[in-house]
Parts: sequence; C-alpha cells; structure tokens
Amino acid sequence: MQIRNLILLSFLAVALILTGCDDGVEENGREYPDPAGFDITLDGAAIVTYENGNYTFNTDLIPEYEYEGQLIVTMDHPEENVSNLVRTSQDEDDPADRRYFTPSIYIEFFDEGGDFINYPEEEDGGEYRLEWNRHGDESMGMRTAQLEQHGSDGSWGFHIRADYETQAFPDGDTDLFFSLQYCEGGFEYESHDDPQDETVECPTGQLQLFEASSPLQVYVDEYELADEDGRYPHERNRVR
Repeated sequence: MQIRNLILLSFLAVALILTGCDDGVEENGREYPDPAGFDITLDGAAIVTYENGNYTFNTDLIPEYEYEGQLIVTMDHPEENVSNLVRTSQDEDDPADRRYFTPSIYIEFFDEGGDFINYPEEEDGGEYRLEWNRHGDESMGMRTAQLEQHGSDGSWGFHIRADYETQAFPDGDTDLFFSLQYCEGGFEYESHDDPQDETVECPTGQLQLFEASSPLQVYVDEYELADEDGRYPHERNRVR
C-alpha cells in the first residue's frame, strides 16, 4: 500500500513540475493566444468591435466615426456636424502640401473570453505583426482610404488617411481587411532610400494567426481637393 501511494505521489509531483514549466505558454508553443476578434479604439474607447464576421459600432461612445453602418472619414459629418480628420501643416496655402487623416487609432485584439491580448511591440523583438489589405474602386478614379503608421503609433496604432478624390468622384468606399501575422524569432526589416520602401522578412516562415472574414467598410466623404490629381502626397513608412 505504501509503495502504491509513493508511486501516486511521484506521478503527482511530475505533473506539477510539468504544469509549472508550461505556465504562460500556449499549447502551440506561442506565448500569447490567437485572437477571436478586435476593437478599433480611440483614446481607449472602442469605435467598432469585430467578432464572428460582424462589426458593431459603439455610437453611444464615439458617434462621429459611424454613418449608415460604415466607418466614415469626413470633414463634415452628415449628422454630427463635426470633422474627424486632423489637418497637419496648418500654414500651408497650397492644398497639395496639406494632409488630412484621423487621429491615432489602435487595434486591440482580444481572446475567446473577451480579454485584451497584450502583444509586444515589433521594436521590442515582438513576433507578432499587424497587416492590412485595402480594396477599393481605384480604376474608376474614386478616392479611397489608406492606412499609415507614424513612429509614435507603435505596432498597433495607425491613421486612416483621406487619400483620393477627383471632381468626377468626390467620395468613395474602401474595404479594409485586418490580419495578425506571426514570425517565430521575430521579423527582420530592411529600409531603402525610398521612405515607403521597407522590406519585411520572416526567416522561419510567416504564419497567419488571424484574418477578419469580412472587411471594415470605410466611407471617405467629400472634402477639400488635395491637388489636380486628387491625391495627397505622403512620405511615410508602412503605407500599404
């Protein structure tokens, strides 16, 4: 009987040791769980939440970013009568030298329990990277939205920029698909002379952990014409 109890205690001790070694590490070997959805936030408040293929706007908190089920980028909201675009280079008289985009907004991924996942920043050697794809009817000359990241935005912040406009098509729609990529050991970057030309590689093979199954629809409302081609100049990294 004593031998049997000793064997059971030994198995229990081994199990406790193994459990302690695995603490904080996912079964797939990654430290952080895969996301189930995300919030797009401004100043800590969620503009819109994505989960199970659906987007839910929190209009009670930030009404100026939603219009008819889309995220709107505008200088004059049809209902709120406010602008959600920030103009830089305030003293520039030439419209071609002006830039308009939203304040810094952030994507915050959450797990199946709804808890925020604090993925590390890329500059800290993080193995996780935000990606996005943009779809819009540019062939017809319609202005679309664009995303850009500034240095202060980190890995998970960005701006939505009012990008294209022509006199024939003064406004336009853009579909934005967000995804989360993983690279074991961290991504490698190589910058070139062109500030927008940045090569990103994953020596171990890039793995897509998450991709939204439906797009965030962004409507860019009519605004001041940027230049004769309807395009704002930009020299920012990670404009994709």
